[in-house]
Amino acid sequence: MRRIITLAIVLAASTTAFAQEHGAPPAAAEGEHAGGGSHGDPMLPWKWANFAILGGGLGYLLSKNLKGYFTGRTAEIQKGIQDAAAMKADADKRAAAMEERLAGLKHEIDEMRREARHELESEGKRLEQETRQILTKVRQQTEQDIASATKAARQELKEYAAALAVGLAQEKLAARMTPETQRGLVNGFLHNLEGAKN
Repeated sequence: MRRIITLAIVLAASTTAFAQEHGAPPAAAEGEHAGGGSHGDPMLPWKWANFAILGGGLGYLLSKNLKGYFTGRTAEIQKGIQDAAAMKADADKRAAAMEERLAGLKHEIDEMRREARHELESEGKRLEQETRQILTKVRQQTEQDIASATKAARQELKEYAAALAVGLAQEKLAARMTPETQRGLVNGFLHNLEGAKN
């Protein structure tokens, strides 16, 4: 592009210089017009021919170079439009996928809530059943402990009653026992032992 602009400037400058080089001096040109003597510049047809050649050459060069430039630029613009359309289509596709995911996510969240509610209900029922089982076991264990404690208390009461009865019997015997009675019992016991030996 710089070459084209530089070429255009050089050509424009050269035509201006060429026109001044071959033209009549300004004072002489004014005198001719004022006096009305001559019919015009004899170089004028050559100037027009020079201008036509210069314009044609410049047009040819510009059309040759600018055609490629504009073709390339058009191709770049079309490629940019196609890329933008592809990017827009990709963005639309991604947006649709995101919306679909969001809709699916809402469905998944609702499903998770239902599952959580169901699990909570199941867990509540399971805990209630376990609590009942534990209470039943505790009740049975308590009943067994009470029965065992009652049995032990009865046994202890029997032993205490027996010990108390033995103690009372000893006290009664001790109160009735005299030294003569003791001797008689010992002698009777010994006599029984001797009789058993024989």
